[in-house]
Amino acid sequence: MTKSYQAGSLIAERWEVHKVLGGGMGVVYIVYDQTLKEAFALKTYRDEVFQRAPEAADRFHQEALTWINLDVHANIAQARLVTTIDGKPYIVLEYVSGGDLEARIGKPELVDNPPLILRFALQFCDGMIHAASKGVRAHRDIKPQNCLIADGENLKITDFGLAKVLDVGARASGPTSSVVDGPVWSTFSGTLSFLNSKISAASMESALDLTRTGMGAGTCTHMAPEQFADAKRVDVKADVYSFGVMLFQMVTGRLPFQGRTWRELETLHKSQSPPALTGALAGVLNPIVQGCLCKDPSDRFSDFSMLRLALADVFNKVVGKPAPAPVTGSALQVFHLSNKAVSLCNLGRLKEGLACFDHALRIDPDSATVWYNKGVYLGKTEEALSCYQEALRIVEATDRSGDGGWWEFRLEQAWFNMAAVLEELGEAEAAIECYDQALSLNPRYEKGLIGKGSCLVSLGKGDEALRCFDDALEVNPRSVGALASKGVAVSERGCLDEALILLSAAVDTDPECVMALYNKGLILGKLGRNEEELFCYDQALSVNSRHAMCWYNKGLALGELGRPEEEIACYDRAVDCDPNHWQACFNKGSALVELHRYEEAIQSFVAARRLGEEEAGERIEFCRWAMNRNRH
Repeated sequence: MTKSYQAGSLIAERWEVHKVLGGGMGVVYIVYDQTLKEAFALKTYRDEVFQRAPEAADRFHQEALTWINLDVHANIAQARLVTTIDGKPYIVLEYVSGGDLEARIGKPELVDNPPLILRFALQFCDGMIHAASKGVRAHRDIKPQNCLIADGENLKITDFGLAKVLDVGARASGPTSSVVDGPVWSTFSGTLSFLNSKISAASMESALDLTRTGMGAGTCTHMAPEQFADAKRVDVKADVYSFGVMLFQMVTGRLPFQGRTWRELETLHKSQSPPALTGALAGVLNPIVQGCLCKDPSDRFSDFSMLRLALADVFNKVVGKPAPAPVTGSALQVFHLSNKAVSLCNLGRLKEGLACFDHALRIDPDSATVWYNKGVYLGKTEEALSCYQEALRIVEATDRSGDGGWWEFRLEQAWFNMAAVLEELGEAEAAIECYDQALSLNPRYEKGLIGKGSCLVSLGKGDEALRCFDDALEVNPRSVGALASKGVAVSERGCLDEALILLSAAVDTDPECVMALYNKGLILGKLGRNEEELFCYDQALSVNSRHAMCWYNKGLALGELGRPEEEIACYDRAVDCDPNHWQACFNKGSALVELHRYEEAIQSFVAARRLGEEEAGERIEFCRWAMNRNRH
């Protein structure tokens, strides 16, 4: 039985990387999951692509959305999940072990096997017909390298990377969950373990010289004439042309057009007639290939359904029996729907993702994993709480039945997430009980210890909280969460020097931990070290530019340094991030008063009063008095 997949730090510990493949903008890791006993392909862009073009993450999300929405078909390499590892997006794909079609081009096993050529061609058509039914207008990079061969000589189309990236579509946002412990195969919370493997840029193969992206995106050895001018506006007929080139290769072992550069091949594709086929299938397939390779798109086969009919007729003539029936997509099972829902939520499609969870629960209302996952993406809400309770009820009932049961999340994760929700809802005592349940299952559960400690701090139980943080540091001496949380706790006791040591250690361990950077800045501010304080806020804002309190406290620090214009700009950013931030409105007004800009100050104080700050009324009256005095 295929299962849903585990996420969080668990999966980071389970995966071994066995191989790294590179090509063009992308890199693919072949990983082995030691728990599921199954290999997967993990695809992302190269680091330099993200560094050179930050918008590449959005393009990657569009590609991922296209692939996830293809669902399940025997002739398409299945996308299992879209996730993020250390801030970098990945698509988790089924691993196809038989290599690609390119490895067979020109080999006797293919050229001398007409039935196999025709089976591959029919399977390719089935995959493209399914993709069209799911809204894919064009693949745009059809070539033998993008056709994988699975066991049983089954062709699977891969790399739908250009299909949606070049179309106008919704820009996906990042993961939406605010609960620390993630869903089954969701956002990874730890570093992926590359066990028994050394990965470096040097180990990744260089890009194919004849592949590029841009106006003429695709691979020019296989591109339709019109695709060289503008890949964005091509349709399925450009894919028909590329398929014709690939079919020519399968039959003859060579390309129809031979060129050394992009420009040479562009000229050949636009102006030169393709040569006639040679080989065993030349007579029956030549009309089909020529019909695919027409220069004018209107003269080609209209789509892959028409092509399949023509190829099925040839199969019947060559093999002497009817062609295999068209293969259609498989109905999604519960684990498919759960994984698709997780992926959609990770792509910012929360409404669609929750609808997928509900679909899965209509099929199997007793899936603890689906209830758990749905709870994660509902955030810290009453409804999420109900989902976790239902998941745990199902697990408990399964245990009592004597069946043993199987679910894909750790029980302490569910208890931990319930605690986080209860804490958010103001039920701290109930949250502590849930943290205790999680820790009874796993006394060394680092996140549970940190969560309980933070909750105890909010209840004023500092000694108990510190014991929890110390226990977490005993489990993991480099725990950023424990170091930062303990730093905050000891700072509230007035031990600023000790707090600074702890928070500095947290930042040294993870220079991008916003919580540690922000709180270190607060401590430095209390110690009067405002320049260092500003540096911490700037580092935190470089990671999360929407952190309202960082902007607010940066404004306070700038005020202490006598830089009022910058101070005011920071308060504006704080209000932009949090329109209900009355302190920023009030302090902006005060800074404007210092500059004698009373009319602007009144506007800020009015905003603060609207948000509930009563003292703002007195400040408004003062500004009006000052303005009247200046007039006289």
